[in-house]
Amino acid sequence: MMLAMSNELEELALVNCNLGPGLLTTLGQKFRNLRKLDLSSNRRMLVDKEFISMLASCNFLTELKVRSCRGLANASLASMFKSCKQLESVDIMNCPGIGAEYVVFFVFNCPRLRQICVEESKLSDVFKSWASKKLVKLLLEEVLLRLPPRSTFSPSTSDVSLVSKRWLRLYRSTRSTLSLLLSPENCAPHSLSSFLSHFPHLSFLSLTIGDDVSNFSDHLLLSVVSSFPKLRLLCLQPNPLSLSLLLSLSTSCPHLTSLYIALSRPFSFHWLLFFHSLKNLGVHFTSVPVPVPGKSTRVDAASKGKSFDFTSVPVPGESKRVGVASKGQSFDDAELKLETLVLSGIRRGDLGLDWLWRSCKKLKKLQLRRCEGIGDDTSVSSFVNCFKGLQEVELRICGSISNEILSILSENGTSLSSLLVHDGGSGQGLFQFITHSCCNLRKLDLRLPLDVNNNHLSAVAQNFRGLSSLRLQSCCLVTGKGLKTIGLAMSNELEELALINCDMVEREPGLLTALGQTLRNLRRLDLSYNEKLMDKELISMLESCNCLRELKVRGCRGLTNASVVSTYKSCKQLEIVDIMNCPGIEAKAVELFVLNCLRLKQIHVEESKLSDVSRLWASKKFVELIARYS
Repeated sequence: MMLAMSNELEELALVNCNLGPGLLTTLGQKFRNLRKLDLSSNRRMLVDKEFISMLASCNFLTELKVRSCRGLANASLASMFKSCKQLESVDIMNCPGIGAEYVVFFVFNCPRLRQICVEESKLSDVFKSWASKKLVKLLLEEVLLRLPPRSTFSPSTSDVSLVSKRWLRLYRSTRSTLSLLLSPENCAPHSLSSFLSHFPHLSFLSLTIGDDVSNFSDHLLLSVVSSFPKLRLLCLQPNPLSLSLLLSLSTSCPHLTSLYIALSRPFSFHWLLFFHSLKNLGVHFTSVPVPVPGKSTRVDAASKGKSFDFTSVPVPGESKRVGVASKGQSFDDAELKLETLVLSGIRRGDLGLDWLWRSCKKLKKLQLRRCEGIGDDTSVSSFVNCFKGLQEVELRICGSISNEILSILSENGTSLSSLLVHDGGSGQGLFQFITHSCCNLRKLDLRLPLDVNNNHLSAVAQNFRGLSSLRLQSCCLVTGKGLKTIGLAMSNELEELALINCDMVEREPGLLTALGQTLRNLRRLDLSYNEKLMDKELISMLESCNCLRELKVRGCRGLTNASVVSTYKSCKQLEIVDIMNCPGIEAKAVELFVLNCLRLKQIHVEESKLSDVSRLWASKKFVELIARYS
């Protein structure tokens, strides 16, 4: 049997079997394509030496079960992550020779681990923290053993409540992210603090304050945030924050690397100097006034370009830092550590931005959303200065300033590798950037329905031959000729292509086939919302896309089950698929797809199309189901 199936056998289970000396070593050497191995309940017959010898040959193993193998010790666990780099699921329940410290070591060193079955007594706080960070699912079956036998089970059984509480406690204790929508019912100081105390390892916190919440004070917000001194990311929306609260946050959360807030006009950014670890900042500008305790007039003075005195606001525990400012040190030469900056709602003539642009000397990514300007007249030269090391720029609904920014990019954005322009600018401004820029652009994302045509694509093909990602949305003036020019110029470079709601996909038969034959290195393909895209066109293209790992056809209402079958037959490397809102694709096709797509990790589909069989196979293969109710 070993000789006959040496290249075919992917799953082997020898549960409670008589394993003779040397047998496992021989099996490992013969069955080198094993993906799943179950040696459970070989209580004394299985020992470290035999087991380690077998694993040395099982390089493709993704699932391993050694439950109740009482002869195994810590050495076996160490061998697992050294030999089996693809391991995703492990069951080491009831193995007394394996200690808690090695379980932590295993989770830390197993790079692809998704699931581990182990006793709760072997779960330390360090383990839970690492499991949470690596998104490892903890199957604590010891808790479930408290459930009574099925024959005596009833909803009123007290054990059910105990199990639920323990699961909830374990779930909360391992959570590192939390998003809350606050309402009058859940934002009372005592209840909110009590609830948040169950999440000791939070590093990401997002609080959205509802419109009907009127009693959420700065003091309450600060007391909530102060409960998590290890917080790395904080998002507070939509109410604007006061200056005193921002300064207090810099003390309470010294490790913050990402902050997303709203600010009221007039505004200043000098408070950023007190966030020493901050690298990512997002600000939405609003005209809603916010009361500032103490001497609020100093905020107005700063926003008008005058010197700002931080000594007017007391900062608990920060007397040394404030003292430096009080000695007259200028903030003009400050250098922020910001690498990502997201700004929304800038108006032309807004004061206070000149200092921010001037201080962002390490900026790598800039996102502007619904912006009508970049500040007052003095801000232009400072704005240009922050473009020197800029790698990514996103302009969303910034029509009035897009051309100006593209012009600056063409002259100063030599480090630019990614550009996104949605709903703004003009074809002339974009064409000037493409033809005059000296950067090595790798990603280009455009949603300009009436401003992008074949001339732009020809210029891209000529000037950006290193492009790896091209995304076009609703570009109705582009035709197949322009796309074929891209295909010929970048046949070996382009890894991502998105043609979302683009007319040429539907009106030019054979275009997708030609692109598939030309772009043979495609890894990601997005054809979403081309409602009249038919099976024949997609199937013909996919026959040439053997390297595809991600496919999105959301909203393609002309596709049927035939496309799904062709997808898993042609694209053996496929990992992520989105077939949401495709009424022609039925539940039975989804079932076949989940069963036959060997490397599938994630699928987007309606809840109504997920049968029990689909869910069962998705669970066995660790496929993430992202579904919504239709």
